[in-house]
Amino acid sequence: MTFDTQYSANPSNPSGSWPSFLEFLVDGYGAGIVSCTWATSIGAGLPGWSCGAGTNAQLGSFSNTAWDNYQLGLGSAGLPYQALPGIPLNPGLVEMRYGQSASGYQAIVGSGPYYLSSFSPGSSYQLKVNPAWTGTSCTWTGCIPATFPVKTVNVVWEATAQEGEIALEHGQADFATVPSTDFSSVLLPLLQNGKVTVTSAVGLSIYFTNFVMQFSQSGAEGLLAQSGTGLTLNAPSNLFQDLVFRQFLIHAYPYATVQNQFNTVDGISVGVLYGGAIAKYMGNYYPTNISWDQVDPVNSGAASWWTNVTSEPNGIAAAACTPNKPCIFPFVTSAGYPKEDAINKLWVREIESYSKGAVEPVPVDIPNGILFTESKSLPGANPMPMYDIGWSPDYPDPTDYVVPMYFPNATWGGTDALWQGLVGTETYDTACTASGWEWMVSGGVTQACQGYAYNEMISLMSSAAYDTNLQQRALLYNEAEHIAQQLGIFTPNPAQVSNVWVASSEIASNSLNSNPMIGGNGDNLFYNLE
Repeated sequence: MTFDTQYSANPSNPSGSWPSFLEFLVDGYGAGIVSCTWATSIGAGLPGWSCGAGTNAQLGSFSNTAWDNYQLGLGSAGLPYQALPGIPLNPGLVEMRYGQSASGYQAIVGSGPYYLSSFSPGSSYQLKVNPAWTGTSCTWTGCIPATFPVKTVNVVWEATAQEGEIALEHGQADFATVPSTDFSSVLLPLLQNGKVTVTSAVGLSIYFTNFVMQFSQSGAEGLLAQSGTGLTLNAPSNLFQDLVFRQFLIHAYPYATVQNQFNTVDGISVGVLYGGAIAKYMGNYYPTNISWDQVDPVNSGAASWWTNVTSEPNGIAAAACTPNKPCIFPFVTSAGYPKEDAINKLWVREIESYSKGAVEPVPVDIPNGILFTESKSLPGANPMPMYDIGWSPDYPDPTDYVVPMYFPNATWGGTDALWQGLVGTETYDTACTASGWEWMVSGGVTQACQGYAYNEMISLMSSAAYDTNLQQRALLYNEAEHIAQQLGIFTPNPAQVSNVWVASSEIASNSLNSNPMIGGNGDNLFYNLE
């Protein structure tokens, strides 16, 4: 679906626009709602539809009352057989909204190729070919076809993966999810017997470990008490304001080992290494000219980084962390994820080894709901000095990543006290000796100027968000991510997700849509499957 946000009604200001309209409507995997203006700007507009003042004027005259009357006149089947006077039915625009017939039946209506024929919440739904569909005039690859060989589509939500696996084995399902834990026992035998095909495509969901610039010491002490180790907190609340210390932790991460042992299962990719907040394969926005650390610490210079930590004049970690009195603090992840636990134990082991016992993060598992709640803490109140979290995009644009992850007082920028720790203290506001592109040279950002650099990074990203020149926009994000790399705000742990589709061998593999905002992010278009 596409919407022009200029038409997006704001409940508190009906005559104005609603900047968060896309986020409000979007589906969890980002495939559902994108900006009409964004789609047009990259040449992905809908056939027979354009964004501009004329379109906005036409849509603006289409009141909610008129729309509701239109829906009520469709009948219980919810099929778009007619259009209001002056508002022609656009066969290329796939819009769906809950409508209500005179009998009170709730039906999804739309102008797309299929309609919802039945729906059982939490159990299943059925789609049938829309008899009002007239096709489109487009001819490019991936164009929505005029006719559909599949007349009925049945989707069933299963209580366990075993149901789908059995259905695949007996040829009763076209698609079913097979978790990576069942690859060797279920998926590989099905592949060997020619019953299924497997396709892996990189999505846009990323996972990472945040560093908190000002954490709550009392909260951290409480988390350590839950670890069962008997260890107590020994780390200043501003430990992660130490730029060199953050870089040491990033370079101590065992990237290559994680990729080979955890992100690849039985030869199938379930994740790829990445760097920075902007996900890979998002057009030209992912910066390919940055050497993100993606090797094991023995090859990344982790030992040299620790030497830099200990020799840093007035360094926070140098003063607080010694082999005789190590820095002890909780490293928090969600309970129930053994893969992440195993990865983090490897990382902790490398940290302890390269710091010669001077740094001792303590892995602590807490319920996912509690971790998520704590990750929304006010600046300075977060009890988790280091914690694992993830992000799935709302829409395919860098703003959907850099704002929540980098901006002051945003989703994680606030709880991680980025602005408060790097700028608000007025300790790190010295101008860097270099400026602009020269910051891309190693060592351009120092401890004393990291607050200044952070402000510059946010300024670049703020300019990029509104830049209509797409090449210049990509350049601004590129420079900002170079600064972010030197600031070391988080560690990409463990990967950017690869989605694995398991399909019946009767399904043509080239009929799967691997667009990272659609098929490649977990959402398949039913009309792209043969």
